[in-house]
Amino acid sequence: MKKVFRFYAKKVNADKWQACCIDLNIVAEGKTFEYVRSSMETQIKLYLCEAKSLEDLKKLVPRPAPLSYHLEYYLSVVLVNFFHSGKSVTQIFKEGLDTFLNNNTCLRHA
Repeated sequence: MKKVFRFYAKKVNADKWQACCIDLNIVAEGKTFEYVRSSMETQIKLYLCEAKSLEDLKKLVPRPAPLSYHLEYYLSVVLVNFFHSGKSVTQIFKEGLDTFLNNNTCLRHA
Protein backbone atom coordinates (compact mmCIF):
# COMPACT_ATOMS: atom_id res chain seq x y z
CA MET A 1 0.00 0.00 0.00
CA LYS A 2 1.29 3.43 -0.96
CA LYS A 3 1.90 5.86 1.94
CA VAL A 4 -0.10 9.07 1.58
CA PHE A 5 0.44 12.21 3.64
CA ARG A 6 -2.60 14.30 4.56
CA PHE A 7 -2.57 18.11 4.76
CA TYR A 8 -4.87 20.96 5.42
CA ALA A 9 -4.36 24.68 4.95
CA LYS A 10 -6.56 27.45 6.27
CA LYS A 11 -6.75 31.16 5.74
CA VAL A 12 -6.32 32.71 9.18
CA ASN A 13 -6.79 36.32 8.07
CA ALA A 14 -6.36 38.46 4.95
CA ASP A 15 -2.56 38.12 5.00
CA LYS A 16 -1.95 34.72 6.56
CA TRP A 17 -2.37 31.05 5.68
CA GLN A 18 -1.38 28.14 7.92
CA ALA A 19 -0.86 24.54 6.78
CA CYS A 20 -0.21 21.27 8.58
CA CYS A 21 0.77 17.76 7.56
CA ILE A 22 -0.97 15.62 10.17
CA ASP A 23 1.13 12.56 9.37
CA LEU A 24 4.50 14.22 10.00
CA ASN A 25 3.59 17.06 12.39
CA ILE A 26 5.08 19.66 10.05
CA VAL A 27 3.53 23.12 9.75
CA ALA A 28 4.02 26.12 7.49
CA GLU A 29 2.80 29.69 7.47
CA GLY A 30 2.71 32.36 4.78
CA LYS A 31 0.76 35.00 2.87
CA THR A 32 -0.73 32.70 0.21
CA PHE A 33 -1.95 29.13 -0.10
CA GLU A 34 0.60 28.51 -2.84
CA TYR A 35 3.42 29.68 -0.58
CA VAL A 36 2.44 27.47 2.38
CA ARG A 37 1.97 24.47 0.13
CA SER A 38 5.40 24.98 -1.44
CA SER A 39 6.99 25.57 1.96
CA MET A 40 5.34 22.42 3.30
CA GLU A 41 6.68 20.35 0.39
CA THR A 42 10.20 21.68 0.95
CA GLN A 43 10.10 20.95 4.69
CA ILE A 44 8.80 17.44 4.09
CA LYS A 45 11.49 16.68 1.51
CA LEU A 46 14.18 17.84 3.92
CA TYR A 47 12.71 15.82 6.80
CA LEU A 48 12.37 12.65 4.72
CA CYS A 49 15.87 12.99 3.26
CA GLU A 50 17.32 13.35 6.75
CA ALA A 51 15.34 10.33 7.97
CA LYS A 52 16.50 8.35 4.95
CA SER A 53 20.14 9.35 5.49
CA LEU A 54 19.90 8.18 9.10
CA GLU A 55 18.44 4.92 7.80
CA ASP A 56 15.60 5.49 10.23
CA LEU A 57 12.75 6.13 7.80
CA LYS A 58 10.47 3.51 9.36
CA LYS A 59 10.97 4.95 12.86
CA LEU A 60 10.56 8.58 11.82
CA VAL A 61 7.62 8.16 9.43
CA PRO A 62 4.88 8.58 10.46
CA ARG A 63 5.37 11.17 13.17
CA PRO A 64 1.76 12.08 13.93
CA ALA A 65 0.64 15.57 14.84
CA PRO A 66 -1.29 16.13 18.09
CA LEU A 67 -4.93 15.06 18.23
CA SER A 68 -6.14 18.66 17.90
CA TYR A 69 -4.56 18.89 14.41
CA HIS A 70 -6.21 15.62 13.38
CA LEU A 71 -9.58 16.91 14.57
CA GLU A 72 -9.09 20.16 12.66
CA TYR A 73 -8.13 18.19 9.53
CA TYR A 74 -11.26 16.03 9.65
CA LEU A 75 -13.47 19.02 10.42
CA SER A 76 -11.92 20.76 7.41
CA VAL A 77 -12.64 17.71 5.23
CA VAL A 78 -16.31 17.86 6.26
CA LEU A 79 -16.53 21.60 5.69
CA VAL A 80 -14.83 21.48 2.29
CA ASN A 81 -16.89 18.52 1.06
CA PHE A 82 -20.30 19.58 2.32
CA PHE A 83 -20.24 23.36 2.45
CA HIS A 84 -17.86 24.28 -0.34
CA SER A 85 -19.06 27.36 -2.14
CA GLY A 86 -16.66 29.05 -4.51
CA LYS A 87 -13.14 29.80 -3.26
CA SER A 88 -12.70 28.18 0.13
CA VAL A 89 -10.69 29.52 3.06
CA THR A 90 -9.73 25.90 3.80
CA GLN A 91 -7.88 23.58 1.41
CA ILE A 92 -7.33 19.83 1.78
CA PHE A 93 -4.64 17.99 -0.15
CA LYS A 94 -2.84 14.66 -0.14
CA GLU A 95 0.49 13.60 -1.58
CA GLY A 96 2.14 10.20 -1.85
CA LEU A 97 5.51 9.40 -0.30
CA ASP A 98 6.94 8.96 -3.81
CA THR A 99 6.21 12.63 -4.51
CA PHE A 100 8.67 13.66 -1.81
CA LEU A 101 11.22 10.89 -1.75
CA ASN A 102 12.91 9.74 -4.91
CA ASN A 103 16.56 9.26 -5.73
CA ASN A 104 17.02 12.81 -7.05
CA THR A 105 15.21 14.65 -4.25
CA CYS A 106 17.74 13.93 -1.53
CA LEU A 107 20.70 14.67 -3.81
CA ARG A 108 19.31 18.14 -4.57
CA HIS A 109 18.87 18.92 -0.86
CA ALA A 110 22.19 17.49 0.32
